[in-house]
Amino acid sequence: MHGKPFEMIKFRTMRDAIDADGNPLPDSERITPFGRFLRSTSLDELPELWNVLKGNMSVVGPRPLLMEYMDYYTEEEMLRHIFRPGVTRLAYLHNTIGGSK
Repeated sequence: MHGKPFEMIKFRTMRDAIDADGNPLPDSERITPFGRFLRSTSLDELPELWNVLKGNMSVVGPRPLLMEYMDYYTEEEMLRHIFRPGVTRLAYLHNTIGGSK
C-alpha cells in the first residue's frame, strides 16, 4: 500500500530449473507435483492469509507485484497503490460468482 514493500508469505510451487543457456524452463516443466496440487485446489493462496491478519493485505484488492516493476508504471497505474493489495481481485470474484458470462 502506498508503494511500500512488505514481505509476502507464499508456498513455493516451482523449481528454479534452467536450460543449458541459463534461461528458465517453461512453467509446465518447473512446477512440482505438490505445487500442481496446491494450485489446482487454490491452497497455494493459504499462506497469504497471514499477510491479511498482519494487515499488509486485504482479501480483495489489486494483486501485489514485484517492486522492480514500480519504475515502469504510468501515473494511472500507480493509483493501484492507494489500495491495500489483495489475495484476490474484485474482477476475478465478479467473473467467478457469475457477474459476467
